[in-house]
Amino acid sequence: MKKFLNTLFSMKVAGIILVFLAVILAVATFIENDFGARYAKEVVYASWWFELLLFVLAINLTGAVFKYQLYKKEKLSRGIFHISFVIVLAGGFFTKHFAVEGMMHIRENDCAEEILMENMNLYTEVSVDENVVSQQFEVDNSMFYKVGEVAPDNKEDFKVDIYHYPVAHVPVLYESESGSPVMLLMFASQFRSYALPVFEGQEFFIDNIRIGFNVSTPEGLKFDFRQDSLSVTYPEEMMIRRMMGGSGENILEANTPHALNAYTIYETEDFRFVLTDFMPEAIVRYEQDNSQQNPGAEILMVIQSDTKTLFFPVVRSEVAMPANKMSFEDVVVEATWQPATIDIPFSVCLKDFQIERYPGSESPSEYRSFVELTDSREDISFPFEIYMNNILKYNGYRFYQSSFDQDEKGTVLSVRKDRTGTFLTYLGYFLMIFSMIWALADKNSRFRLRLRSLSNAKTVLLIPGLIILALIQPQELKAQNKPVEPDKEIAASFGQLQALGANGRLMPVNTLSDEVLRTLYGKSKYQNMNSDQVLLSMIADPQNWMGEKILKVKFEDLRKRLQIKESYASFNDIVDPGTGQYLLSKDIEEAYNKKPVYRTKYDREVIKIDERLNVFYLILTNRYIKMYPVDGESGSVWLAAEHNLQNLSSMDSLFITNAEATLGEALISNNNVKAQKVINDIDSFQHKNASVDIIPDNKIKAEIFSNRADVFNRLWRFYSTFGFFMIIVFIINVARPFRRYAWMSKVGFIHLLVAFIIHTAALGLRWYISGHAPWSNGYESLVFMAWSAMLAGLLFYKREPFALWSTSVLTAMVLMVAHLSWMNPQISNLVPVLKSVWLTIHVSVITSSYGFLGLSAIIALSAIILQIAAGTTFKENIENAIKRLTAISEIIMIPGLYLLTIGTFLGAIWANVSWGRYWGWDPKETWALITILIYAFVIHLKYIPGLKGRYFFNVMTVIAFFSILMTYFGVNYYLSGLHSYAGGDPVPIPAWLYFAVGSLFLIFIAGNFMYKSSRPKE
Repeated sequence: MKKFLNTLFSMKVAGIILVFLAVILAVATFIENDFGARYAKEVVYASWWFELLLFVLAINLTGAVFKYQLYKKEKLSRGIFHISFVIVLAGGFFTKHFAVEGMMHIRENDCAEEILMENMNLYTEVSVDENVVSQQFEVDNSMFYKVGEVAPDNKEDFKVDIYHYPVAHVPVLYESESGSPVMLLMFASQFRSYALPVFEGQEFFIDNIRIGFNVSTPEGLKFDFRQDSLSVTYPEEMMIRRMMGGSGENILEANTPHALNAYTIYETEDFRFVLTDFMPEAIVRYEQDNSQQNPGAEILMVIQSDTKTLFFPVVRSEVAMPANKMSFEDVVVEATWQPATIDIPFSVCLKDFQIERYPGSESPSEYRSFVELTDSREDISFPFEIYMNNILKYNGYRFYQSSFDQDEKGTVLSVRKDRTGTFLTYLGYFLMIFSMIWALADKNSRFRLRLRSLSNAKTVLLIPGLIILALIQPQELKAQNKPVEPDKEIAASFGQLQALGANGRLMPVNTLSDEVLRTLYGKSKYQNMNSDQVLLSMIADPQNWMGEKILKVKFEDLRKRLQIKESYASFNDIVDPGTGQYLLSKDIEEAYNKKPVYRTKYDREVIKIDERLNVFYLILTNRYIKMYPVDGESGSVWLAAEHNLQNLSSMDSLFITNAEATLGEALISNNNVKAQKVINDIDSFQHKNASVDIIPDNKIKAEIFSNRADVFNRLWRFYSTFGFFMIIVFIINVARPFRRYAWMSKVGFIHLLVAFIIHTAALGLRWYISGHAPWSNGYESLVFMAWSAMLAGLLFYKREPFALWSTSVLTAMVLMVAHLSWMNPQISNLVPVLKSVWLTIHVSVITSSYGFLGLSAIIALSAIILQIAAGTTFKENIENAIKRLTAISEIIMIPGLYLLTIGTFLGAIWANVSWGRYWGWDPKETWALITILIYAFVIHLKYIPGLKGRYFFNVMTVIAFFSILMTYFGVNYYLSGLHSYAGGDPVPIPAWLYFAVGSLFLIFIAGNFMYKSSRPKE
């Protein structure tokens, strides 16, 4: 028994559990992506074996405290850290088994006294004459099994068997002499879709639509099979469209039989269907279909008698829907999904629901439910305002704002009661954070011991002039032929006007012009004109701009298609000026008809040029720049010059119509005085009609300054130039130390410190401009991640200067990625759920951890590369450098892992405050946990026999960082979830990623060979 417990509590078993758990969770996220969140939850997260695995992990962590005496004073910080995880796991156990969680839907002036639970139950009813048999079934969604059966007493040899399929199963026809005529329909109503087998003699209802096949149905959708041909009749007109091999639309007359053709869409206001297969003698089998293209059955009701077997699929729904009915001889079978409900001992009444929107936009800034809670038992009644991050708490129940009805007359509240689970979980979080801080300060901790081992750290380098070199941008060549070129002062004045962006945010026109020019041309200047001049010139002289080569076309095959040699095309190159023919219309249609994952590079480039062309066309036709505010129902509405102006006052309509035309005439005639007057008039119009919404002048100036400085784009050039140069000098110093190395290192530190201060100031400026923390989107979080990486490098400079030089390269890489074409640097409004101080803390902490862990990976990779050179003349110097780099990589990893863990669980607190659940197994949450598990495994490698080697630690440190990349990028673009951007089909994996991974593994193999051949002492 003692031997068994020693094994159970060992680091080896802990490592196996961590790796196995990480793999299981990774697989679960892909299961969710392919089969849905509910299926992944039932198969993995809510399964008994997964709970058993977590229980074994808790036993291992608890036993390790006693086996390794982590309760002693010098090890107590680590002991508390391990126990905190056990407490968090205990909190999850109580939440899973004892928490009450559901939704409450209330309309204005109505009250609710029950909670709709998350789980849906299947309700069935079988009626024979006046005998009705009703049953309710709780369905286990994780497996195929027979849910139950319904058999009325007064109908012999008749029963309904109910089966559950865990993944989509669709009907397939097979010819059989003993079969009967069967049609396969793809049927879709306003509620749901079906892959539906329809048997001869069958009559049923789908969402109140009556369907019959070779029956005397008095009304509804009738199918008939007579004289070897199929026909369809419906009491109303139907529209038909061919899916393949045809075009156009036809209207079918009501109450008239029409030929039923395969792969033709038949459509009414209430439903549509397609005949996909038909056999006059067939049997039906249900087979698994993983394509997600067919709405398969999850509940299959098999209705049987002595003479016939019919299939009645019931597609699972997450909300209550109308019951489905099927007639079978003299029997009526009904089935529907309904949520389980729980009564609460008080009522919540909705007095009013309100949505606040951003100025001039339909985007919601906040939505609020004004409710009144009444508890007659305690004679308590009080009003409360529920909105995102403002929770109603009463009697252990917590009510969160979740969503609302489309007509904005009702609210949906998330409801949760989980005192024990939440208390234990929060206690675990607190102890975890406390123990991490203690461990960083504890002189006996691994972190402090490794720091002391580097007390005699040597240093590295830089040349100040590199900053100037990196910040200089190449000047654009002047064009020989150009449209009208506005005066720079006039253009600058135009840039200070305000406009409504596509994302619903008010911004200076300068910001809009910069976005437009980068979208069209890929640069911030066109020839010798800045973005304000270009946009103003397009308004004044649209005809001449149609011939300008301003639309970026990088792909060579696309240039050949357009018959252009340059990397830029004009509007006239793509749209024939004589006929108006769009030369890429067929290419665009083919590209959009493909799923993103199947699009070729040519398809993707065609879509990009189409988007650029549309933006360009809207600008030239005065329909893009919305800078004219007018009164609307819910505040000011911002219009473009060519907007529908019929509902405006005659004065406003006249001003908007004439303003840009007059401005254009003044610019063409070079009348700057008149042009400035028009701009001043537009500015006065904006302040008069949108005085409440207008941006203050100081913020306008700050944003224009930020646009022109373009700090982050310039900084990555400096960081990369500096970093690579310093790394080269470091390698030279390792091989042959030189006297001026320490001096160059200090000068380099000063330069990077100045760059970091500029980086910090630019982040602060963006915070001031947007009014919220600058990490609300992908671009901002990358910029902040780069900042945190530089902070880590500066903090560890004294211990190991190389950490700072490698940080410089890492920071440059992150900033460079932030400025790739698929990242959007635009400042955006916050959605209501993101307006939380917990989100600000969560994102800042977890993004900082990425900087530390990225730096750890870069240093480990450097050590591996140096390992390849370990067999050279300077072997001893290189071996010493490798040892130091390995140590510093581990030192940096420890606070990185702490920050990652703290940030992840702070995110759980934010989720609990915002929508009522602190953990929901969303793919982003799951991959954050996977990353913690992987790094925990790497940190404990030194305690696991057979895995203690320095080289293996460095390799695993680099590999572990791929989990960060998956968490940050992969989940967003390849998995579905609350945090995801893809929203559907994944984008193709870029080819360079395969090359990068392949190169890394070649480096690993070469380094491993040199490591084994040299066998350095640990």
